Amino acid sequence: MPDPEPATRYHHGALPDALLSAARLILERDGVAALSLRAITRAAGVSHTAAVPHFGDLAGLLAELAATGMDELRAALVAADGTSRLIAEAYVFYAMDHAHMFELMFRSDLIDRNRPRYREAASALFAILAEPSHSSATVAQEEDKVKDGIYDMPDAARYTAAWGLVHGLAVLATDGRLDPLRSRLKDPVSRKELVRQAILSVPPLL
Repeated sequence: MPDPEPATRYHHGALPDALLSAARLILERDGVAALSLRAITRAAGVSHTAAVPHFGDLAGLLAELAATGMDELRAALVAADGTSRLIAEAYVFYAMDHAHMFELMFRSDLIDRNRPRYREAASALFAILAEPSHSSATVAQEEDKVKDGIYDMPDAARYTAAWGLVHGLAVLATDGRLDPLRSRLKDPVSRKELVRQAILSVPPLL
């Protein structure tokens, strides 16, 4: 018996997951530039129009994938379960371990940032970043602030400064900008150890 048509191989509810899995495989293997709707659907074994009913277009599909990355990053920050410095370390280490996903999440114009799934994942992540102690009560309060757009200036300034420092360090690490400095160190260290020491050297803002 011949194989069924590609678009009928997946149950309706399984097709979105299959497309996201295919997109992630391409992302991790070849980077953001390799992501296209045709490449993703081909990797999933379905027709190039199969994604439209579920995601609308490539921007919608990649927004869902980026939201998955944000959920993973949030989980990594929660798992750090320590001081704000450990939260910062977990943030940068996730970026280093998942550089292509990090680029898609924060540095790509390919995603639709207005997708509800992306906005919800971003709000949950930013609540952790805005309140590193991440107790259930404070995180819930911060999530409400993010959703409502309510921050007073001291909170906004503190949040912006802390996130800017940590995110900037993540970008330097994922772009390979720390390697020239590492090559000049008297005693060689790994990228992650340099990041760890850099975070420890920052004043109590973190």
